[in-house]
Order: sequence, then structure tokens, then C-alpha cells
Amino acid sequence: MIIRGQPTSISHVYELMRDLSTISRWEIDAFGYTTWSFLKESHELLEQPGVEMETGFENGKPIVVFGTIPHDQLGKVRVVYLVAAERFFALGAPMVRYARKYVCKVADKYPGCRFDAYTASPHPQVDRWLALLGFEGPIEEGRTRLFRLYGKKRDVAKMK
Repeated sequence: MIIRGQPTSISHVYELMRDLSTISRWEIDAFGYTTWSFLKESHELLEQPGVEMETGFENGKPIVVFGTIPHDQLGKVRVVYLVAAERFFALGAPMVRYARKYVCKVADKYPGCRFDAYTASPHPQVDRWLALLGFEGPIEEGRTRLFRLYGKKRDVAKMK
């Protein structure tokens, strides 16, 4: 299975929302979004400077959208997130390789930056999955958990 990435358009997000994984749907709900408010927010984010989104495709169909958003005024912290179809998580090793490649790419683009990933998912594999990408954590923050990727840990994302 080859996952091909390209810059995200709002149509990619819309198509993905029709086939959203249970985990992604749960996260969207937990952060206070509806399907439509998430689409609206995605559209607005696509217009903001410094926001980057990449859609991963399998066989011409979007199965994941990764994004990174500036989180502080100095540009030293960025938030990384994803929404995905069930198919993305079912891919196993190709999914992890694609995610590592994305994390490595944004980490190389923003040297010296810390990357934060927030989750409200109760799924037991979320902590393990973020660790595979080089993130440390979790730090409990109310009903969410925060994972962080620091400079030296980025090399984990480069593993095959």
C-alpha cells in the first residue's frame, strides 16, 4: 500500500469527513466540533499563513489529513494533528511510515520548534502510536492529554 501525499484542499477534508474513523470522530466531538463546524474551521485554517495541511491518498481516495498550526507568537511551538478514515489505521506499517515521513518533513522545515499533539481519545493505542512517532507524554491537561516532540527526538520519525 502506497500512501501519496499532496497539499490539502477543502474538498479533501469534506470527502474524508464522509468516511471518518471512529477515533477521529470521537476526537472532533471531544474538542467541541460538529462535522460542519470542523469543515468550517478547516476551511478557515487553510486560508491562514503558517498553517500547513497534507492529505494522504490511497488509490485516489483521501484517507488522512495531517496538519501543523503555529501555537505561539515566537514560532517555537506548533500543534500537529490528524483526522483519518478507518482505512488509514488499518494499513499498519505503511500508515506508521507515512506518519513518520510527515512528522520528519515538518520537523525539518521548522528546526528548533517543539511540536505538541493533543488528544482526548480513550483509545488505548493512541499513546503507543504517538510514541512511535517520537512524541513524549502524556501530560494530563483536564480531559485532554498532551504529547510533545522535541528536537533530538525527531530522529525517531526518521526510522524505517
